[in-house]
Amino acid sequence: MQPDGKSMRRSKSSPQLARARNQIDPSASAPACVFGVSFENRLGLAAGLDRTGRNFEELARCGVGHIEIGTLTDSADLEFRYCGHRRRTKVGISIASRRPGLDQQVIDDYLRLSRNLSSTCDFLVANLSSPHHARNGNSRGIERLLEALKLEHDTHQDEPRCPLLVKLGLHEASMELPVAVNIARDLRLDGVVIATPSMRILERVSRELHGIAVISVGGIGTLNDAKRRLCAGASLVQVHSAYARRGPACIADILGDGGHS
Repeated sequence: MQPDGKSMRRSKSSPQLARARNQIDPSASAPACVFGVSFENRLGLAAGLDRTGRNFEELARCGVGHIEIGTLTDSADLEFRYCGHRRRTKVGISIASRRPGLDQQVIDDYLRLSRNLSSTCDFLVANLSSPHHARNGNSRGIERLLEALKLEHDTHQDEPRCPLLVKLGLHEASMELPVAVNIARDLRLDGVVIATPSMRILERVSRELHGIAVISVGGIGTLNDAKRRLCAGASLVQVHSAYARRGPACIADILGDGGHS
């Protein structure tokens, strides 16, 4: 009996292999296939720089491999027309409920956004990193949310299936990883976006996830920053503040075109 594609991908994605691949070529300019999506390079723009997709085409010209649009709380706010997987700059969409907490209404909001937006992007990110909405990776109801999103993705999508990720904000002061990390691992979500400047936390999360893809955002502004995070286990890296301060020049530097590190 031939193994299916998903089983083959899992068997090849141990943390050791992921780290070894990135250490062979820890450059953000290297192409990569992550959660079944082919990226021209490993560098992307984080959510918050283009909240609705209105500026996607302009931002894509800076040379990044992906842009994460959002965070969207209403699918009607999307101002981007998806043209399929052949686009050079891949499209992620970050979603969240505008309601606080994590009750059933909030879960229904995430499910509605997932249902409406999964066909308009290359990967979907359930954002749990906003401090303004009184929820995080330890919130009561987090398991119900991620289980419901996983079921929605596995049973109500046509092929090709849109990868599902969760975004978590983690701080150096926190001794314990949020329960959402273990839930993401056990549910075999496609990836986790880790918002932290801490290398120690990034390395620990990468080990705990047992090969599930990690996108690192936070504290990345130079070529060396990106290399260190790729060597620590990240599959992709994103910039936010550095781009807001310096614009396309920081992208050229991180991709190795600017001569700085």
